Amino acid sequence: MGLHIWEHYLFTRDLEFLRRMYPILRDLALFFVDFLVDVDGRLVTCPSVSPENRYILPDGYDTPVCAGPAMDNQILRELFAANVESQRLLGVDQDLSEVFTSVSQRLPEDKVGSKGQLLEWEREYPELTPGMGHISHLFACYPGHRINWRDTPELLRAVRKSMELRLRDGAGAGGWPLAWYINVYARLLDGEMTDWCIRRMLTNSAARNLLNAIHVFQIDGNLGATAGMAECLLQSHVALHLLPALPSSWRDGSVRGLRARGAREVDMTWTNGKLVEAVVRPRYDGPIEVVGESLTVRCAGAPVAVTRTDVGFAFPAKAGQSYRLTPVAAARRGPSLLQQPPD
Repeated sequence: MGLHIWEHYLFTRDLEFLRRMYPILRDLALFFVDFLVDVDGRLVTCPSVSPENRYILPDGYDTPVCAGPAMDNQILRELFAANVESQRLLGVDQDLSEVFTSVSQRLPEDKVGSKGQLLEWEREYPELTPGMGHISHLFACYPGHRINWRDTPELLRAVRKSMELRLRDGAGAGGWPLAWYINVYARLLDGEMTDWCIRRMLTNSAARNLLNAIHVFQIDGNLGATAGMAECLLQSHVALHLLPALPSSWRDGSVRGLRARGAREVDMTWTNGKLVEAVVRPRYDGPIEVVGESLTVRCAGAPVAVTRTDVGFAFPAKAGQSYRLTPVAAARRGPSLLQQPPD
């Protein structure tokens, strides 16, 4: 829950908010420094569970209780990293930064199993319900971001395999777990599977009013599905990524007012599955990095210089300005297709 504080800062860059809320973030991390126990040189949560899932012991009994499940380790890495970066931004508690970094380095690493899947527990146990809808061990892919296409491609492949195995064994029928699947497939940059999941959600889980309420009303199914739709259109955990996992049936469309990390607002229009134009409005000065091939960038009709980066390109930006991004071949097609909203 503390990571909501950090995500709010990432999306708003509101330093006063972070300063006010930082003590909560710090105390949550300090709790886990005390709670973690040493097992063979690694620090683990114990006792714990991988929510609602059970594995089978060598004697045939099944249990949910475990030490150091993958989800716990992934959440704690995010929590400790958020604290260290908050301490740098605020200029406080540098001694704790060293503690949190040291503890984080002793958490068990993510592991890949014999089927190429990401392991849910500290070793590869038989699962009682291999078609379990929950994908707790994929937290680092979404809503976390430490497993991503740029930094950890091998682990991201293991995430995909885990999803394939779950679906093969019957998961993904509907409800909030399917909403999570939309988001994970968006992070896998898979427009075919995001389309399948969204259609399945509307077919299997949506009432006539489109609320996720066939068997039971689940607000996390509703908010999770719409979060997934947004994630298909815009991502910002690595850099600004326009239409990263556009559902395959959404051939033509537009969207306004999506928010990105770094306190940026984005409008887009696309045709035949390809970006026609994006308008980016930053709240703060600074470079904006964009994933993919270079686009033509203009501000108030004037060209803006772009530079190549390891994931795409970047351009300098000023707070309060609007930047029009178009494919290079389309740069001469005339005025913006997206009307600028009034101030």
